[in-house]
Amino acid sequence: MSIETQSIRTALIEWISKSPNKYHLTITYIRGTSDIEAASTFQAFIKFLNKNVFCNRYKKKHNSHLKGIVARERSTNGTLHYHTIFTDPDNDLPGTHEFDEKVRGCITKLKSKHNPNRLLTEEGCWELQDYSNNGDNDLERYVTKNFECTKMTYEEAFNSIGLLGVDGVQFGGTPRRQTY
Repeated sequence: MSIETQSIRTALIEWISKSPNKYHLTITYIRGTSDIEAASTFQAFIKFLNKNVFCNRYKKKHNSHLKGIVARERSTNGTLHYHTIFTDPDNDLPGTHEFDEKVRGCITKLKSKHNPNRLLTEEGCWELQDYSNNGDNDLERYVTKNFECTKMTYEEAFNSIGLLGVDGVQFGGTPRRQTY
């Protein structure tokens, strides 16, 4: 890893660790889910979750939407895999149990466009955890591990990080079809 890449990753890790983080969600799609389908259904999931958490305030009231950072990577089964760290600067997010129920309700809506009976995730393919950092930045380093991947360029690693905003998640580029 070049000095420039390492310094950008270090700055990103520091920025994540200093954010008002509340939850960490991991979603892995089932084998055979295309990159396009995973990306579009992840966006739909964020939209469903925004509507579920913020109800009528979503898109109508300033800052009434999910905020955070998303890391997109290739999982061992070959499909895209997402790590989302939700921030809560305005103390808007519900407690762990309620948020978990909202996530669970939205995850079950992730179905294939080509086969509406086919779920794109299954029990055990997603996990919501309370965010914690005891000062070692383990999670922050983990979600930025694409910067260490020798199969990716710096730009690809940087573009695998996205930000949650009012319109969903925005990445800098599109994923390449390879294991990383």
